[in-house]
Amino acid sequence: MNNILKPLPELFDKFGKFRVDLKDWIEKFELTVTLANDK
Repeated sequence: MNNILKPLPELFDKFGKFRVDLKDWIEKFELTVTLANDK
């Protein structure tokens, strides 16, 4: 059972980083769209 649980924190860490990257990318995308609409 312990062997199954060991990779979990690493997996959550990777997922957390992915979520942060995705959020950052979405913010950049929204900013780009906003700037494009202003022109």
